[in-house]
Amino acid sequence: MELVLWYGKAAQALGEDDEARRAYRRALELEPTDQPTDAAELLEELDGEGG
Repeated sequence: MELVLWYGKAAQALGEDDEARRAYRRALELEPTDQPTDAAELLEELDGEGG
């Protein structure tokens, strides 16, 4: 799950917003309830950019 999250961060840094969104959504699917990540916040931030 963390690997998917970091993949999303890398994709976003390269301007690959669609790929980053897919990775963040996948990270959310894999996220254990007792170990939340910042995937939801990152996805919300990316969507807020209008991209």
